[in-house]
Amino acid sequence: MALRQSLIEQITNSIAQLDARAALGDDGFAKGTPDVLDIYVCALLRWCALYPIGADRRWFSLAAYPALQRLCALVDTLPCTAALQSAEGMGDTPFTNPRHPTPPEGSAT
Repeated sequence: MALRQSLIEQITNSIAQLDARAALGDDGFAKGTPDVLDIYVCALLRWCALYPIGADRRWFSLAAYPALQRLCALVDTLPCTAALQSAEGMGDTPFTNPRHPTPPEGSAT
């Protein structure tokens, strides 16, 4: 349990640093053009919200990171995200309000 708590603290500190950096507005996201690293950060945040399945995730709330929440909202609207939503069954808001994927073919696991 101590290890898990220590890891959660490290992750939340890292996310807070990313949020502070995004809030500065000197990256592509601030200009309305997220790059591959912005999209990857959204994926990492999605994973924090969803996994591990069945674990207590009260420690994570995207709303606690407003700049990253805005980034996720922007990435939710990209054409590449629409393709992902269709292929993986990730719902309408895969980054701002993620749910487990339900692909139309095969399995997400």
